[in-house]
Amino acid sequence: MNFRLPVRQSVENRIFFYLMFAGILLIAYVLIKPLLSLIVLAILVAGLFYPIYKKIYKFSREKNFLAVPLTMLSIFLSFIIPIIAITVITINQLNVFIGDVAEFAGNSEEISKIINSDGEDSGLNTDKFTHELEKSIDDINYQLEKLPFVNEANLLTIEDVQQIIGDLAKEVANWAGSTAVNIVQTTPTFITNFIVFIIILSTLIPSQKRLKDYILKLSPMNDKIDKLYLTRINAMANAMIKGTFVIAVTQGLISGLLLWIAGVPYIFFWTILCIFLSVIPNGGAVVNWPIVIILFLTGNVVGALVVLLGNLLVVASVDQILRPILVPKEANLPPALTLLGIVGGLHLFGVFGVVYGPVIMIFLITTFDIYIEYYKE
Repeated sequence: MNFRLPVRQSVENRIFFYLMFAGILLIAYVLIKPLLSLIVLAILVAGLFYPIYKKIYKFSREKNFLAVPLTMLSIFLSFIIPIIAITVITINQLNVFIGDVAEFAGNSEEISKIINSDGEDSGLNTDKFTHELEKSIDDINYQLEKLPFVNEANLLTIEDVQQIIGDLAKEVANWAGSTAVNIVQTTPTFITNFIVFIIILSTLIPSQKRLKDYILKLSPMNDKIDKLYLTRINAMANAMIKGTFVIAVTQGLISGLLLWIAGVPYIFFWTILCIFLSVIPNGGAVVNWPIVIILFLTGNVVGALVVLLGNLLVVASVDQILRPILVPKEANLPPALTLLGIVGGLHLFGVFGVVYGPVIMIFLITTFDIYIEYYKE
């Protein structure tokens, strides 16, 4: 600015300015509200990869036009390489599954019993199929009868199975149709949000120092207090992002090991699925609990107990054990408050609450510490 205002402003001028300032902030908030989660995510990712940017910036002899694209490339590779690996493993597992089905269909005597072999009708012999299905239901009921809380009224019948299959087919058809429609409808929005995210991220990465200096100038508090806030919040946010990844991988690998011990096939696919779902606390249960039920019903009681007890005693404890340990000393947040922030954040913000909740808690605790140190008389 090339003009200077008088040192003292009248009360009317100050009131008018602050009201105008509050109105502008409100309008700006309404304007960016649909993109607020993208902005927050971009700020967190930019802070996480800023040390990498500084190294690339120094290596490129302080050429920003090289450092920013290379940093963006490193961010994408951090996501693209795992996605490629997951895709390759999934395709290999599907090939194994298809091969197993083909081998089973070609060699199984059970298949030949329920398929007509007279050559006049190559379709399914429904009488034989029904007979084999009833045999399978009898086997399942035999296992269920061993349970003390199961009586004859709870046993399966062929009508129950037919009803389940019919309902499942309807649900799958409805889900497939709605998913296809949602994908078509949300694709333009996804592309737009992705472009906005890239632009915000590429702007924030080289601007971390300037942004920090601007916050220090904007805040009326002492710079020492502002830096304490920024240091603790940044440490907590980075710890939660890194911790989520480490915990998801740990829980997924443990779940995969338990499934392997239990003799579950296609173990790599289930392990990757558990890792992906474990980004949400205890999300791996979506895979593990149905497998426990299937193992039990098919007579693999030992395998079912291994997966069940392993999930209850080990997998479920990983989050509570590792996450507080991964919080750095700079954050200075007790483990109990960290866990409280995670649980509350999940209820309030969803998946991103794993990061937002502890950040809010560290902001609160830092405010208490500053009050005791600087403002309490």
